[in-house]
Amino acid sequence: MYAALQLLPLYQHVQKDIALTLCLLGDVGKVHALRDPLAPEYTDAGELMGQLVLSIEIINRAASEQAIEPSDPEIMAVKHGILAQYDQSEGGAVQPKTAEALFYYYVKRMNTDLRVLEHAQTEGTSFSYIDLFKRKMFVQTDQTKENES
Repeated sequence: MYAALQLLPLYQHVQKDIALTLCLLGDVGKVHALRDPLAPEYTDAGELMGQLVLSIEIINRAASEQAIEPSDPEIMAVKHGILAQYDQSEGGAVQPKTAEALFYYYVKRMNTDLRVLEHAQTEGTSFSYIDLFKRKMFVQTDQTKENES
């Protein structure tokens, strides 16, 4: 969320409300897709439908409770952004087709990639193979930080 708040002023054409809603609700389906947040295991619904579909169901239900049509343009924009948050090779349902969906996709991607790199472990070398990137990546260790000083 913090990264999105910092980047939004650079992209005036991105609807801030939609982008921030995506940041807040992008993974809401995990509430029904996973059993235990500490030791995540998929529920039957999570296995059969996946978190993206469950997210859309939650949003449709919430909109209906507020007498908002599922076809409302803002609701559609949020649902599209949720469905487009992953690359299709990662199980994404659609490609981002709005500025807000594209913004959310890249903010989420950047956050994921940098967190994986931050938590990477090395064994006696500054480079470590990281499956997410399908290549060796330079990993900043305490020893490499000391050598730079």
